[in-house]
Amino acid sequence: MGKEFDTYAKVIVNAAGPFCDSVRKMADKSARDLISPSSGVHIILPDYYSPEGMGLIVPKTKDGRVVFMLPWLGRTVAGTTDSNTSITFLPEPHEDEIQFILDAISDYLNVKVCHSCQCKQFLSSLTFRFFLMFFAEMK
Repeated sequence: MGKEFDTYAKVIVNAAGPFCDSVRKMADKSARDLISPSSGVHIILPDYYSPEGMGLIVPKTKDGRVVFMLPWLGRTVAGTTDSNTSITFLPEPHEDEIQFILDAISDYLNVKVCHSCQCKQFLSSLTFRFFLMFFAEMK
């Protein structure tokens, strides 16, 4: 552990996800950032919000993002993606993101979702978007 060695390859795949730029900068400190970190927030709700085999996808919410509500393992997952964020090892959902999802799905439900009594779990994931310049540089 902690040893350095040389290796040779025709192609190297940087599969570091949202940490790709950090890995690239280990080899070239002047490398430009190619990714923009984003997060997805998901809320676990009781199963009665999405009957088995039925889900809901709102392709454009008030701020232009997608919101979904789908059955999953006997519960309902409601969430969104593509919120700009900073890179962290332990992403956590922000209260404003949770409330945004609850407000967005409430527009399509007969009952208002009670944050404190019905939200079972909150999940946040870290993803990334490539800047378009990356594809232009590959030509």
